[in-house]
Amino acid sequence: MVNETSADEGEMEDVANALRSLRVLRVVRLLRLLKVQRLMNLVYDILDSEYIFILFTLLKLTCLITVMNHVIACMWYGVGYMTMQNGELNWLENSGANASRVIDGSMMYQYTTALHWSLTQFTPASMDSVARNVPERIVSIVVVFFALIGFSSIVGSVTNSVAQLQALHGNSRRQFWLLRKYLNEKGIWNPTRARLFAFLEHEVERRRQDVKAEDVRPGSPVAA
Repeated sequence: MVNETSADEGEMEDVANALRSLRVLRVVRLLRLLKVQRLMNLVYDILDSEYIFILFTLLKLTCLITVMNHVIACMWYGVGYMTMQNGELNWLENSGANASRVIDGSMMYQYTTALHWSLTQFTPASMDSVARNVPERIVSIVVVFFALIGFSSIVGSVTNSVAQLQALHGNSRRQFWLLRKYLNEKGIWNPTRARLFAFLEHEVERRRQDVKAEDVRPGSPVAA
């Protein structure tokens, strides 16, 4: 009975430490996000091409996804190591029925396993590492909830940026295709054709970069 009580107390202490670590990570992440957001605003002020602007947004979202998965991977390893030190079953020593012990692998193997676990929480994929104790189970639940809310929003932003890139050049590509077809039918070839396309591509790009008053939507800060 005494041993069971001690085990329960140790398990609750592990849970408290895991939750405390999550709070610290959250505060640190918020502080870093504030600094990163100020830097992003400076970069956005420098960019004057809509195409580069959208590409930079995609790059920013990709970096954000990578950093989030890195933090979660570190959390996965930290919780497993903490519970291992307390003598509990954990996912570092007991990955799966037919899997080798993560803790016995190289540093690269340990990190890639942790990163793999992190990525599987955001996708339908799975892996052989499962929670073996209460702290690991709590971390798994928190990460899944975060994936449902936060990651869905990021994926939506990525999809929207890709759609903007396609729409940005979709109409121009069709117009150039129709012009090529027309020139082929009329038998117009180089060098007149090459000079014409060079001029039109330059003119399209110049007009795309020009911002007109009617292009600013009512209600935006510029329109106000």
